Amino acid sequence: MQPISPFRGAFGGACCALALAAAAALPGRAHAQSPAAAPAPPTASAPGAQAAAYLNGGIGLDEQQSMKQVAHEWPLRLTFSEHRDNLFVAGVHLLVTDRQGRPWLQLADAGPMTYLRLPPGAYRVSARHRGVTQTREVTVGAARGVDLAFHWQLPQP
Repeated sequence: MQPISPFRGAFGGACCALALAAAAALPGRAHAQSPAAAPAPPTASAPGAQAAAYLNGGIGLDEQQSMKQVAHEWPLRLTFSEHRDNLFVAGVHLLVTDRQGRPWLQLADAGPMTYLRLPPGAYRVSARHRGVTQTREVTVGAARGVDLAFHWQLPQP
């Protein structure tokens, strides 16, 4: 997986839209949105199932700006980067579970920016990039959002 420069332009946006369409078609408990879409409430695939609405993108300056404009509407905001230049990365395997270990979101191709709408509570966020997993514990509150940055210091491929 090559790092994604924030200056990738229209091609990166098209790739993000394609990835969002593919993610939305996968079975699961999440609701995907493009960065330009209005936030929607969480949806569940079955009665009693956990669900998290999410926004995934940030490839190119236009997408980054669009996502930053709606960031305050999302209780949990994740960013993924690598190397000492902090290059954004996509293709991150992401798993978000609650305190009881129940999954709320699982993505095979997250990043470079992923926003989640979760109810207040304690969560574990695990992100894997190029075979290296990082895990963070986070408490999402009702009043203000939380920003988590995952950064990998990996050698250039």
